[in-house]
Amino acid sequence: MLQLARKFLLGLLSCGAASLALSQGITTGTVSGVVTDQSGAVVPGAQIQIANLATGVKLDQKSAADGSFKFFLVPIGTYNALITANGFAIEDVHNVQVVSGATSSLNEVKLHVATAQAEEVEVNGSAASLLETTDSQVTTTFNAETMANLPLNNGFDTVAELIPGVVGAGADNFSNSNGDNFSVNGQSSRYNNYEIDGQSNNNNTVGGTLVFFGSQDAIQQIQVISNQYGAQYGRNAGAVVNYITKSGSNSLHGSAFDLYQGQFLSSLANQQKNPLLGFCLPGVSPTTGCSTPFLPRYVENRAGATVGGPVFKDKLFFFFSTYWDRVRTGASPSESLPLLTPVPGAAGLGAIQSAFSSDPGAAAILSFGPYSVAQGNPQPIPVPASLCPAADTYTAAGACLENVTDAFGTSATVQVAGVGRTLAQPTNDQEELARLDWQPTEKDRLFLRFYYQSQLAMGVAGADGIAAGDWIDEPSSTYSIGADWTHTFTSNLVDQLRYSFQDSKVAFQGGAFPSCVTSDFGACPAEMNFNGGNFEEQILLIQRTAGDHLNERNFW
Repeated sequence: MLQLARKFLLGLLSCGAASLALSQGITTGTVSGVVTDQSGAVVPGAQIQIANLATGVKLDQKSAADGSFKFFLVPIGTYNALITANGFAIEDVHNVQVVSGATSSLNEVKLHVATAQAEEVEVNGSAASLLETTDSQVTTTFNAETMANLPLNNGFDTVAELIPGVVGAGADNFSNSNGDNFSVNGQSSRYNNYEIDGQSNNNNTVGGTLVFFGSQDAIQQIQVISNQYGAQYGRNAGAVVNYITKSGSNSLHGSAFDLYQGQFLSSLANQQKNPLLGFCLPGVSPTTGCSTPFLPRYVENRAGATVGGPVFKDKLFFFFSTYWDRVRTGASPSESLPLLTPVPGAAGLGAIQSAFSSDPGAAAILSFGPYSVAQGNPQPIPVPASLCPAADTYTAAGACLENVTDAFGTSATVQVAGVGRTLAQPTNDQEELARLDWQPTEKDRLFLRFYYQSQLAMGVAGADGIAAGDWIDEPSSTYSIGADWTHTFTSNLVDQLRYSFQDSKVAFQGGAFPSCVTSDFGACPAEMNFNGGNFEEQILLIQRTAGDHLNERNFW
């Protein structure tokens, strides 16, 4: 217990020491300047107060002996700075913008000698320098307004590609393909570090991000550090992409939106009207064997809302957002390649059941083969005569008749062809974010953030998987908790204590066999693969291994 307490104390001291050397912090900025009189002489002991216009949070300190001042770990937002000193008029600097990972320098603030009448001098601080001269770190920050004006299509990490030295990784991503997958200064895209409020948002299994934000109304800023980042980031050699969530303020505010995308105003793409792919040319009747071009159904609704405001004015604030994304598509056809996957249809299954009734391989094909899955209405796909083995008989219905002999010497004629089915593949995404910000004293600031995401992808399969009756559903849930406590001891010593926790679960289950779930492996069918050759070779392989694999299915 004593060792644990020592480690905790050392952690606090190291956080405070880091704040001295690395002034801007991960989710905060720095405000600096120097106070002088009209002659340029420094003014020590001047009282400087900066106040957040949205929350009323105030930070105070006095200028040092050389007239300089620097506020560390300042929450992002817009501030007014008030500078007072004996014998001088009050200097009021408006609209000081504080962004994450940067220093907002007021440069030299000149005080005027006070007259007999009370006097206040107002200065617009919107032009405060954000050029980083105290650190080698290269940081680019995108605020909420910038993101709203960019065509990001909810892929917010793509803003990184607006920065020099950042390009899309393309096929060489070596990482999670759901994100943007960009390369920074020639580094692998797997080397990027993703964060939420300065805390890890990395998928440690496949790389890339763990949480994919959908609601831009919940994001205050996106900070991208592309070069020479400070030691407090660590971890990776690529870029740091940091999502900073919004917080509440003294005014009640909110938003709501619904984005609809559908196919009803779309036109046919080339592959949806190409006669080489079997579609009818204009004026050609489908009775000739071609298919009428059609627009596949696609409907997506992205809806969300946010609300934020005060719990106690100037002290405690809340923010909440919700986001829902629903994608619904028409049931699209999926067909197997007859050359690679010749399987028995209704007639062929009847012949197998009659000839090989006591064979475990035949039982496996009847119980777990493509036609055992009724979803999507499986139908035979005609085989071109050129794809039938020379030893087989080609039927007028586009099937091959194979003479099959099993491992026990029993023979039968089995009709085989390709197989196809039509299945819808909807997806769901739900995201909930809640955040509390609290300033119990002028020296303490705390925030607590909770994020929950639930996703569902249905009909997930590889090539020929849906046609063969081999697809799954992928339900997933992710929890992310972040907390931060900043305490100011003196103007030169600021301590920051941070905590984060993430939990993600992804199941590969159900689908073609709804009862096959991660909580009941015993209900899962065998795994059967048809890999080239004629059907006789395939059924012999299945018969030899069926006894060992009748209750086996792959789970990741």
